[in-house]
Amino acid sequence: MQHSKLVVQGLPLEKMSSLPPTIIQTVLTLMPMRDRFRISICMWMRLYACAYVCVYVDVCICISMCLEIVQAELEKEQKARQNIEARFEQFKQEREQERAERERQREQERVERERAEQAEWHKNMEEMLKKFLKQERAEQAERHKNMEEMLKKFLKRERAEQTERHKNLEEMLRKFLNK
Repeated sequence: MQHSKLVVQGLPLEKMSSLPPTIIQTVLTLMPMRDRFRISICMWMRLYACAYVCVYVDVCICISMCLEIVQAELEKEQKARQNIEARFEQFKQEREQERAERERQREQERVERERAEQAEWHKNMEEMLKKFLKQERAEQAERHKNMEEMLKKFLKRERAEQTERHKNLEEMLRKFLNK
């Protein structure tokens, strides 16, 4: 670290260090804390013999103030982190709720699809049953008609055969009686 290149508001450190300690103290108190701390340390390192007490106190104040600032910043950071963690937890809960809602909607859609499919299947089965019953009735009517025709033919043939047998018996009886 080169101290000779340090410049405070256009004033090189060598010229500033030649000022009386009260003026240095006043200048330092008017500066931002960061620059004040740097210059105090540099001056303390370069001029520790002539302005030791002033710079040492200033450095202690600066360090104390820096510690307070750092602690305050740390507390802010911790609060910000807690806030972020709380928001993240809330975000996770919201995402979980959204996921659960999407899952519930998918399940509801699946159930509705299944119901629609079941209703369609039921409708198709009813139509198939109606067609089957209609076809079965038609086939049954056809079988009934065929059976009636067959029965009529059978009865007609049976009557014809019976009549033929009856005639044959009468003839046989006549022949027998005529003998």
